[in-house]
Amino acid sequence: MISLNFTKTIQNRFFNKRYISQNKLRKYLLNNKDNKCVLCNNYFPYKILEAAHLKPRKILNKKENDDYNNVELMCRNCHKFYDLGLITVFNGTIIKSKELLNYDYNLTNKYIDNYNYKNALYYKYHFNEIFKKKIINI
Repeated sequence: MISLNFTKTIQNRFFNKRYISQNKLRKYLLNNKDNKCVLCNNYFPYKILEAAHLKPRKILNKKENDDYNNVELMCRNCHKFYDLGLITVFNGTIIKSKELLNYDYNLTNKYIDNYNYKNALYYKYHFNEIFKKKIINI
């Protein structure tokens, strides 16, 4: 029988490693990116912006989890829409689902400024596996 303390120790090690990795990625973003949302292109204080994974963290392998190309700064609204598959990026173009037409979510930004071959794989995964396919270009 495994003791409760042993189980907690294993959990703490796992979560601490995950937290350290997440913290490292956020520090990278804060030191290397403008304080704006990659999707809506609006500027916000850094403390408002979130470190968003382009490909969901729960399915990343170790290499992908530590890859700076898999994270971008997003405002809370864009991050939530992206995670829910209501907005995506395809070949650098921002695409939103038809479902968003019913709401006041207007994007003036049509392209990702820093779309490149390094982050393209992560955006492509999101488009193919997560995005709601009833789409309309903005």
